[in-house]
Amino acid sequence: MLLRSDNSALPLSDSSQPGNWTDYRLSLFIRSEQDNALGVVFRYLDSNYHYRYSMDREGKYRRLVRVADGITTVLAEDDFVYQLNEDYLISVEAIGSSLRIYQDGALVFDVTDNSIERGRFGLYSWSNTGARFSDIRVDDFRAIAPIVYKFKFTTSEFVNFFHHLHSFQDETWRVTLPAAADVAPEVAQAVTLPAPLTESETRAYESLANKAMGPGARLNPPEVQVSRIEKDDEAVAFLVQSPEPIDWSRTSLELWHSPQHNSSREFPRSLKLTDVTFGSIQPNEESVTVLLRESKDLSGVRVEYQHMPAATTSPTGDLILLDENF
Repeated sequence: MLLRSDNSALPLSDSSQPGNWTDYRLSLFIRSEQDNALGVVFRYLDSNYHYRYSMDREGKYRRLVRVADGITTVLAEDDFVYQLNEDYLISVEAIGSSLRIYQDGALVFDVTDNSIERGRFGLYSWSNTGARFSDIRVDDFRAIAPIVYKFKFTTSEFVNFFHHLHSFQDETWRVTLPAAADVAPEVAQAVTLPAPLTESETRAYESLANKAMGPGARLNPPEVQVSRIEKDDEAVAFLVQSPEPIDWSRTSLELWHSPQHNSSREFPRSLKLTDVTFGSIQPNEESVTVLLRESKDLSGVRVEYQHMPAATTSPTGDLILLDENF
């Protein structure tokens, strides 16, 4: 069985026709209720010219093949046996002569072959009425990929970058990795800003996020969120998720911490205390920065300062309190 489609609104010679696609990534979930083969075809020109990735429980293999001039050639194969009624996330990347197959985020096959340069994709099964396919997604990696949405103005949920970052709710989530999880290869790909983003770093981030967050790593959070990734009771990374992109080429990063634990669990609301400075000589050298995160009547709002204890006294309570008195 092969399912495919063309865009009848465009001439067949148009580069946006699936039959003319060159560089793309196909991702989908597959599962089977029976033992026979299922998978995908890509760069499909016709039944005599295409690539095919398939898994066969009865044959006890998964395989990447090339069909050229009607002749089938096995490019890569192993003895993996899929489980019945279990979802597998399959990603196929065809970029130039590079053909890569990923299963649940892990690289399965990495092959170089330039026999077929373009073609559509399709869903494949062989004598398998129990084959199921879902959540199909295609990412267009061509240099001439069309822009789906274009605006002549900038749209954002935030007034500026400062407002954007301080959507963070001052709470760091703790995520504990399973004992068997090995994230050392991903962490090793981290670089110091402002080094340019690389493909290996991008893949390492996606892999680490999937190991730590599972499907939640693909969700777009409503505000900036930070997760402390731990293994064996030690922090190995901090995962920062943002509702809007951050231009890291224009961003510096510093990591500060306090040895004193703050027992307050009050989250910032419409007003957020973002910075304080303490005077060394005159009281008017001191300042407090407060961010108004949404429209609000500030009547009755005040900033309270609690005096610091003596040097020999352990600090207690919150040093600065923001009281919204509505």
